[in-house]
This record gives sequence, C-alpha cells and structure tokens, in this order.
Amino acid sequence: MRLILLDWLQQVCSDYFLKRQTYHRAIQYLDRYLPSADEITAEEYQLVGITALHLATKIEEIYPPHIRAFVDSTNDSVTIDQMRATE
Repeated sequence: MRLILLDWLQQVCSDYFLKRQTYHRAIQYLDRYLPSADEITAEEYQLVGITALHLATKIEEIYPPHIRAFVDSTNDSVTIDQMRATE
C-alpha cells in the first residue's frame, strides 16, 4: 500500500513541478506518522499522504500550490476540512 501511495505522490509532484526535496520531505513526514497509527484504510492513506505533501510544500517550495490543488489531485475523495484536520 505504501509503494502505491509513493508512486501516486511522485505523480502529483511531477504534475505540479515540485522539487525533489519536497517529495522526500513528504516521505519523511509519512514515515514518521505511519508507525503511530493503529489501523489505516486506503482512503486515510491518501489523506495522510496528500497532507504530508502539502506540509512539505509549505517548507520547501517558494510558491506552494493552493490546498485546493491537492484536493483536486485526489479527485475530490479528500476535502479541504479533512486535510486541515489531519494537518
């Protein structure tokens, strides 16, 4: 499941022309969170992954994409409110 998520996050990074460091920072955030979580569904994997990427863009990118862009990349399976709560 993690490998599928990382491939998808890589695709999102390339869609928005994000830096390589942004992708790696998102993976670090994801790897720090996953051991502490008990049970994670597929939808929650996507939510945690896209939120980690959003946080990483705030640190690494000069002009990070708007949160709405990340919601659009999930085909609206995640809401802005869910991302903010997970953040």
